[in-house]
This record gives sequence, C-alpha cells and structure tokens, in this order.
Amino acid sequence: MGLLHASPDRPAAITAMRQESLLRTLLVLLLASIIPSMLLASTYADILTDLVMPLGGPFTHILHAMALFVVAMGAVIGLSSVLTWRTVARLSKSVPVGPTVGAIVEELAARFGVRPVVRITGGVLGADITSLVSAGRPTVLLPASRLIEAKTNPPAFRFRLAHELAHLAANDYRSDVWITSAYLVGGLFMVGAFCRVLWNVVGSLIVGGGFGADGVWFALRGVALPLATNTVALGSLAALLFLEHRAAMRLREFLADAVAASVSGANSGAFAGMASARLSAPLRWLYSLVNEHPHASTRTMALAERQAAFRADLVTVVIQGFFAATVIEMALQLLLVGSSVDVSSLAERQVHLLAQLTRYPEMVWGIIGSAIALCAVANFLVIRRLNMLQTRNGHTLATFFQTSLLYALGSILALLSSQTFLWEISEANWNLAAWIAQDPERPVIYLAGIFGFAFAAFLARLIWSKGTSPTPTSLAVCLLPSLLQLSTAAWFLVPAQLN
Repeated sequence: MGLLHASPDRPAAITAMRQESLLRTLLVLLLASIIPSMLLASTYADILTDLVMPLGGPFTHILHAMALFVVAMGAVIGLSSVLTWRTVARLSKSVPVGPTVGAIVEELAARFGVRPVVRITGGVLGADITSLVSAGRPTVLLPASRLIEAKTNPPAFRFRLAHELAHLAANDYRSDVWITSAYLVGGLFMVGAFCRVLWNVVGSLIVGGGFGADGVWFALRGVALPLATNTVALGSLAALLFLEHRAAMRLREFLADAVAASVSGANSGAFAGMASARLSAPLRWLYSLVNEHPHASTRTMALAERQAAFRADLVTVVIQGFFAATVIEMALQLLLVGSSVDVSSLAERQVHLLAQLTRYPEMVWGIIGSAIALCAVANFLVIRRLNMLQTRNGHTLATFFQTSLLYALGSILALLSSQTFLWEISEANWNLAAWIAQDPERPVIYLAGIFGFAFAAFLARLIWSKGTSPTPTSLAVCLLPSLLQLSTAAWFLVPAQLN
C-alpha cells in the first residue's frame, strides 16, 4: 500500500508514515556517515592506523573513523536532549488548557496512540503549534494565541493539532535529532578533512618559499589539483545533504497533512494563517527548493494531488547517484592504486589488479564486498521510499528516464570531484575522448550503475503498481546495479584468459 494512500484507519496511516521516517533516517545515517568517515580516514590515515583494531589498511582507517563518528553522534544527541529540556522548561508552562481544548487533545491523542504533555507558550516561539520530545515525553507546545481558535474555528484547530500529533506518532522529532546530529558530525568530519588539506597546502608553500618565487609557483601548481578536487567534493556533498534535508522536511509536512486529513478531515483553510512568502514564479521555485516548510498553496494542492510528496523527495535520487559513484570511485582507487592514465594502460591495470588479488585476496574481496553491500543497502532504502510515495497508476517509463537523469547528475558530480579523474583528464590535456580511450572501464562502470539503478527502480515500480508488496521486490532488485557494475568491471579488468 502506498504511503499517501493508506486507509483512514489510524494504525495503517501512522505505520506507513513511521516506515517512511525510518527509511529516511537509515538512508541519511548511511550517507552522512560513510562518505565523511572515508574522507577523514583517507586524510588522517597516519593517525587512524591500528589504534584499537589492527586490521591493516584500508579497513582499519575507515573503521576507526566510523567509531569516532558514532561516539561524536552520541555526544551530540545527549547534548541536544539536555538543551531541548531546558528550552521547553524556560519558555512554556504546564497549566490547564481548559475543557474544550483538553477534550480535543484527548480525542485525537487516543486516535493516534500517543499521550502527549501539553504546555502553553507565549509569543516567543511563534504562533504555530509545535511537537517535540522533552525529557523522554512527547510534548505539544500550544501557543496561547491558538487557544481561542479551538472555539472560533474548531476544524482548523483540529487539523493543526492532528498534524503535530502525526509527527509525534511517527517519531519524526526523534528522527530529526538523529539526522541533525549525523549532519553536524559529518560536517565536522568534512571540515576536519579539508583543514588537513589546507595544512598540507600551507606546508608546501612554506617549503617552496625557501626556493623563491619559482618554488612557490611550483608548490602552488602541485597543490592546486587536490585543493580544487577536495573543495568540489566537500562542497557538492554539503549542498546535496542540505537540499536533502530541506526536501525531507517538506516531505514530512506533506505526509503529516495527509495523515491529519485522514483523521480529522481535509481542511485546506488551516493553511490560510500560515506564513507564506508572496513571490514571483522563479523565486517561488527557489523558495520551494530551500525552505523547510512547503508554500501554503503547495500544501493545499498536495491534499488532492499526492504526487507532490513524490516530487519533494526526488533529490534523494541525485544523492544516491553521488553516494554510489563515490563509493565505487574510492573502491577503484583502492584496488588500482598507483594506476593512472600517464603510467598505465588497461593491460597494465589488469596485471596490477591480478597481482593484488593474488597477494591480498582478503583485502581485494573485502573492498569489493563492502562497496557492493553499501550501494545495495542504499539502493534498497531509496527504491523502497520512492515506491511508497508514488501513486499506483502508471508513468513507469517516464519514471525510468527521470530516475536515469537524476541519478546520472549525482554520478557526474561525484566524478567531477574525483581527484583521480581530474588528474587523469588533465594528463590527457582535458580531452574527454582521449581519457575514455585510455581508461574505458571507469565511464562504462558508471554508465552500468546509472542504467542498473534506473532499471531496478523501474522494475520495482512496475511490479508494485500491479499490487505486489514493494518490500520483497526492492530486496530482490537492489543488488542489480552493483552486480551489473561488478560484471562490467570484471569484463574490463580481469585478464581475458581468466574471463
């Protein structure tokens, strides 16, 4: 059953919303932890070598970085809980809300299966009802200015309250804390990795300064490429995660509206009092891209046109393309270390990989297996979410091309931020055709991933639209892109006599 087409029965609607929230949380935790951890592991490999787990490179570096990520996330989550409790205690009061409001709260809370604490706030937190978790208790912050609405406009008040209770029932606030913490720690890891790059740049300039202007110029030329690639890589990832966060915030508003409408009835008039910018069409598009809350007119439309929620989450496909391509790129770098366009041909890369496989089979298969597992899990989470959000009727072919383009966009961003790619194409005098001729396996592996993901999403969508449960379908097809890429890589990189 699609998420926005759950029955009016409370358990079905809330269960579906919980599932979407869980899928999104797991996906963000995967994206926001793996790439920053790999970046930190690669830039601080000398420090993260065999600290606690002497597994040998590259796994010991990555595992130590991920362990640091988990510890830092735990600290941020604990600090966030304390700050939330103190803020709620300072800005609100636990006073009776009156019989009218109390009756509405009890009725809707029973239907949602939550037992919230209702606290009255003044004008400090704004005029909108807010839901959160304070000291482990679901809490509704009810502005005093909204109390009168319970009598003057009961349908709008019920809809707003049901919307916030839907967030509580779906554990949205707890998911937000986890996701925000992951973003914060991931951002700190990326800044830490970039600072190491800058430190190396400064060191090179200091050394070059001893040889005069020529030495400084030589040092600048040597560090320009890694500095540019790291800037592009970190900037692209930061921008994509920002857009994902904004899209997810809008998506959950659409979903909470749908659940609230199934419980209290659709009431588009509840959006009339919400602050919305009066903008021209281009600025409204930009507003819809970066704002946390959808425009009031869009929310009104989404109550009837359910694909609005699906469109709000399409940036996830771009991020998945970036994530999968980054994982594959790092795997290729680890497997083919020392191979570049000016010193090795395809035949030489084949010999290099065969030698690595003969000497370090556990490391080679570990890198390949880890890359496949990471991409497969992320594919499953993305495809499962896309299937939950779409309507059942059709447009699967259009979805295939749309998915291909969005996934390809993410893959191109990852390729452009790859230091290996930029080094190789610079050595090929920035001639794309010459680069492809000398390194044919990499673009074909990327194309295989793009086609494989689009085909997997298309296949899952096609079967699901016929009424089949999407979960087993997604589990079956999530390996297709990775297996197609593995087959492509084997075709190119395994010597012909072993194929």
